[in-house]
Amino acid sequence: MDWILFFLALFSGGFMAWGVGANDVANAMGTSVGSKVITIKQAIMIAAVFEGVGALFGSGVVTGTIRNDILDTSYYMHNPLILAKGMIAALLASGSWLLVATHKGWPVSTTHSIIGAVVGFGLISQGVDSIQWDKLTYIAFSWAITPIISAMAAWGIFKLVQRIVLMHLDPVGRAHKFLGIAVFLFIFFTLDHSTVLPISRAYGSYLVGAFALAVSAIIYFLVAPPDMEVLSYREEYAKAERMFGFLALGTACGMAYAHGSNDVANAIGPLASVIEILETGKIQIGASVPFWVWGFGATGVVTGLSVFGYKIIASVGTKITTLSPSRSFSAQLATALVVLSASQLGLPVSTTHTLVGAVLGVGLARGLAAVNLSVVRDIFMSWAITVPVGVGFSMVYFTILEVLV
Repeated sequence: MDWILFFLALFSGGFMAWGVGANDVANAMGTSVGSKVITIKQAIMIAAVFEGVGALFGSGVVTGTIRNDILDTSYYMHNPLILAKGMIAALLASGSWLLVATHKGWPVSTTHSIIGAVVGFGLISQGVDSIQWDKLTYIAFSWAITPIISAMAAWGIFKLVQRIVLMHLDPVGRAHKFLGIAVFLFIFFTLDHSTVLPISRAYGSYLVGAFALAVSAIIYFLVAPPDMEVLSYREEYAKAERMFGFLALGTACGMAYAHGSNDVANAIGPLASVIEILETGKIQIGASVPFWVWGFGATGVVTGLSVFGYKIIASVGTKITTLSPSRSFSAQLATALVVLSASQLGLPVSTTHTLVGAVLGVGLARGLAAVNLSVVRDIFMSWAITVPVGVGFSMVYFTILEVLV
C-alpha cells in the first residue's frame, strides 16, 4: 500500500467531510433557528446526533453514485493510481471551495462542488471521453428539478396547514390533532426509507409503523390538549403556532438525518474509491464501503458543523424570508421528503437547492414581497460558480499530485 496516498486520502476525505458539516448544516437547522424554535447551540447539538446517524445508516446508495457514475472507470483500469490521485484531488478541491464559501457565509452546494471536482480531474487526466455525460446530465437534471418540486411541496404543505389549522375557528384543537398525525407520518417515512435496517424488509415496515405510532401517541398525550379557556382568535393563533414548534423541531431532526444520508456521500464516495485501489491495486466496481469509512465521514461532518456551522445557520435562517414555526415546519418537511426520496433513487441532489426551493415556496405562499430577492439572487450566483470552481481547483490539485507523488 502507498502510505503517502493513504494518509493524503484520509486527510482530504476528512477535510471534505468537515466542509460538508460546516457549510451544509444550515440545510438541516437554519429554518428552525430562523423561526426561533431552537437556538444555534441547540441546533448544533441536535444536528450532531442526527447528521451522524443519517451518515452511518442511510448513505449507501448515493455513495455508489458518486464513486462510479460520474466517470467511466474503464479508462483507469490500466493505472488505478491515476484514479486514486484524482479522487484525492477532487476531495481537496471541493473542501477548499467549501472552506472559502463558509468563511464568507455563502451557502453553496457541496454536491455541485464534489461532482465538478470529479469532472475536473477526469478532463485533465483522460479527456472528455472519460466523463459519463449521459449520467451526469441525469444528475444535473435532478439539481434543476428538485428546487421546483420542493417549492411546490412546501407551498402545498403550508397552504394545507393554513386551511385546516391556522384559519380554523379552533386552531389550537386542530393543531393538536395535526401534531399527532404528522409525527406518525414523518417518523414512518423517514425510518422506512433508511437504506440500512437491522431487520428483514418483509417485517421492517410493520415494526417501523408500530414504533412511529407509539412515538406519535406519546407526543400527542404529552402535549397538553386545548383547555376550555376562552381566547381571542389572535391568542389561539399564537398558541397553535407554538404547538407547531414541536413539529418544526421534529422535522429539523428528520432534515438532519436526511442531509446526513445524502450529502455525506460527497466525502465518502471518493475516499472509498481511493482506499479500495490502495488495498487491492485495482478498481472494484460495486464493492461495499467499509463501515469505518462511513464512521470517519460522519465524524468529519459532525466536527465541521460543531466548529464552523454557526455562520451558515445564521445566514440561511434569517435572510431569505421571515419564518414562523409553521412555515419552518412546512419548508423542512418538504425538504426532508424530497432529499430522502432522492437518496433512495441514488440521486446526489443538492440539499441546499432543495431547502432554498422549499423556503421560497413558503415565502411565495404569502406573496412575492415576503421573499428577499437580493439574497436569493446571491445564492443563485454562488450556485452558478460552484461547479466551474470545483473543476478548476481539481485540475490544479491533480497536476500537483502527479508531479509530487
